[in-house]
Amino acid sequence: EALYTALKQEVGDAGFAGRRYAIFCAPEGRTWLAEQLGNAGATVEMIHVYLRSETRIPRPLTERWKRVHANAIYSAGSSELLAMASQKLALLGVPKPWSVPMLVYGPRLQKLAEQLGWNQVVRLQNPSREAVLAALAGLR
Repeated sequence: EALYTALKQEVGDAGFAGRRYAIFCAPEGRTWLAEQLGNAGATVEMIHVYLRSETRIPRPLTERWKRVHANAIYSAGSSELLAMASQKLALLGVPKPWSVPMLVYGPRLQKLAEQLGWNQVVRLQNPSREAVLAALAGLR
């Protein structure tokens, strides 16, 4: 969402119609951005430059993660990162709903976090460091 918003500011009133965009991503990555640009009249080419792979968590790290009690998790602008964090918690056997605050930017990621099982989602005003720090300070 932040990237799309920045692109909208860049093109201004001219809009996206007639423009061409190349998105470098993994297969099935950045689909929301491509859809938004396409719906706005742009031509979008998805260029797959890497493959996602399942991360195996070594047993010692798994045990360490089970002992960690984080105050918050930050996934400001990436639905992929949000999904992967959720998947890892599930693999570690952490039961839902997850009560550790998840910091995200934008309504789409807020909704996704809630759908994935987070019961405390903090929506940032913007994806800046300052916004993250302000949100963390507000959690105290």
